[in-house]
Amino acid sequence: MNSSTCMKMAMMAAVAGLACSSASAHDMMYVGQNSAGKLTIFIDPFMMPNMMVQSPYVEFDGWLQTELGMETIGEPVPEYNLYPISPLSDIRLKLVGADAGIVLQQDGFAGPLAIGDSYYLGNPYFHHHPIWNITEPEIGKLYRLTFVLHDLTGMYPDSAPFTITFGCTPCPADFDQSTFVDIEDFISFVMAFEAGDESADVDQSGFVDTDDFDRFVEVFEAGC
Repeated sequence: MNSSTCMKMAMMAAVAGLACSSASAHDMMYVGQNSAGKLTIFIDPFMMPNMMVQSPYVEFDGWLQTELGMETIGEPVPEYNLYPISPLSDIRLKLVGADAGIVLQQDGFAGPLAIGDSYYLGNPYFHHHPIWNITEPEIGKLYRLTFVLHDLTGMYPDSAPFTITFGCTPCPADFDQSTFVDIEDFISFVMAFEAGDESADVDQSGFVDTDDFDRFVEVFEAGC
């Protein structure tokens, strides 16, 4: 086991008081307060950048991520200066900065969140999976959204600004990395395959052979 894996396991063990069942199934960010009584959030650095996939929904163009969620911390984690917040608080996720080409979709399919708008989180205990959406996808590019946590009751001061980063997961069938799977991808692959180019080594065997051709046909037919 390498050192980065050990570190990640240690970090996740330290937040064992959080909802472990959801953490095992999803990438979660945890909302609480720090020792000074200010709202704060724990984001595992190993989750960033969080990678999206092509949208399977006609309602949303581009690329989507719905696995990355937010929930309230359940128990104190002093080593991360993270403590539970009152169930009487009423928390909002306020957007304060965004790169071009990425949005957070408002709850209830109400459209993209604008700068200065807030996403409803509500009273602890909450557990939300917003729709993160790259509307102008570019493979290899990172996209940033910056937020503060705000308590409508005034019980807690706003959190410090924090930034969440996203990227586009390359699709094996998107051979020309246009972010679309179409006949141009098949043509590009065939040309690379015939030339013996290493980019045609789809199965990562170290050789360009008929297994790569068969594998590309499979992923092309499946899409992404």
